[in-house]
Amino acid sequence: MEIDGQKFDGMRYDADIRKATYVECRFENCHFDTMALVDVVLTNCVFSDCVFRNVDVSGLRLQNTVFHTVACIGIDWSEVGHTGKLFPLFKEISGCTLKFNSFYKTKLSKTPIVGSALLDCAFIGCDLTGCVFRESDFLNTNFQDCDLSNADFRQARNYRINTASNRLRKARFSVPEVFGLLDNLDIVIE
Repeated sequence: MEIDGQKFDGMRYDADIRKATYVECRFENCHFDTMALVDVVLTNCVFSDCVFRNVDVSGLRLQNTVFHTVACIGIDWSEVGHTGKLFPLFKEISGCTLKFNSFYKTKLSKTPIVGSALLDCAFIGCDLTGCVFRESDFLNTNFQDCDLSNADFRQARNYRINTASNRLRKARFSVPEVFGLLDNLDIVIE
């Protein structure tokens, strides 16, 4: 089933969605709760003021997807596929709250993730080159074996990035938050 150019407003999804393709659709004030997206393709879709809670996205494929003021709780984005050759996983994430989300070997390069809260999340082995993380909060978020080259963390806060296990070439940071990069060195600054 292909759905093209429709707007979904105030919908609640608690049953699995199977074998559907959404092209240039808008989802506003929708709730996706403890369900699975199986053989679902989202192309050029926009989600605003939506909630994804404990959703199995392993059967989802994304292309040019935008999230604005979306809450994602307990989502493992590692198995999400891509349609065509357009990367990265998301086109943009802004004003969102991601809590207990996992990204394992996920390509997010050049994705703007701005003004968002990424709390208790894990980025492991991810391509985050050129990502813009401005004005985002990374409280208790873990970056491990990631390529953060040319990433922009200016005005971001609460990030703790191990400089030995992540690539940070030409990444941009602002004071005073940049001192968080020294946490793993077990040094004393006076």
